[in-house]
Amino acid sequence: MATRHEGIVARWYDLVDGVVEGDPADMLSEDFQFEMVYPAMGGAPDERIVGGKEEYKQFRHQLYTRPEGPPARASGSERRHHIKTIELVDGVEFMLGEARGGRRQGTILAAAQADSEGRMTRYVVVMSSVRFTSTPV
Repeated sequence: MATRHEGIVARWYDLVDGVVEGDPADMLSEDFQFEMVYPAMGGAPDERIVGGKEEYKQFRHQLYTRPEGPPARASGSERRHHIKTIELVDGVEFMLGEARGGRRQGTILAAAQADSEGRMTRYVVVMSSVRFTSTPV
């Protein structure tokens, strides 16, 4: 099931999670820049992946050819990245969500920007073990 959000982050996670068929790299602009930071959680080491479009493609290739096998794909309503809230501010999307079902489970904070053709130009994501609740303050 595709997410109800329409922005660049939601479209990205629909592709990454396999909810929508396609290669996420096809959404990237030629001048794409990204950084992904994941803490040591659940036995996995700290990771920081940074670069451009080619580095992203290399990261995906390594992910899908690792000894333990590729990441699980979404099936039905099960997906890896769950968007809790997303806002567009001055042309940048900011997302708070949760990752489930992978090597690490946790809160994800992401920011992304798209060009006039809808291709992703910038993407930053950080994972944390800190959980946010829906309880009103």
